[in-house]
Amino acid sequence: MPLTCLLITWMATKKPAEPAKKKVEEKAMDIEEVQWEYKWKEDDDEVHGPHDSKKMMDWQESGFFAAGILVRKVGTTEYRDSKRMDFELYV
Repeated sequence: MPLTCLLITWMATKKPAEPAKKKVEEKAMDIEEVQWEYKWKEDDDEVHGPHDSKKMMDWQESGFFAAGILVRKVGTTEYRDSKRMDFELYV
């Protein structure tokens, strides 16, 4: 069998590569699924949430958190200052 025929046969049976766009969309879906919890002060017992990244970003941009809050990803224990958080990275 000529080399050209072998190459065409091989290419026809080879599974096409997954498009890069699909991988980017899947990664974006993972990021969008991040949920957040917050509390107003360190010594507060009441934890608010969970809320998605888009809602947290909207609240931050509207000034709702102007005084600053403590925020953490759901499933983690460490709170961080919301003024240092960029929720847009997770949207």
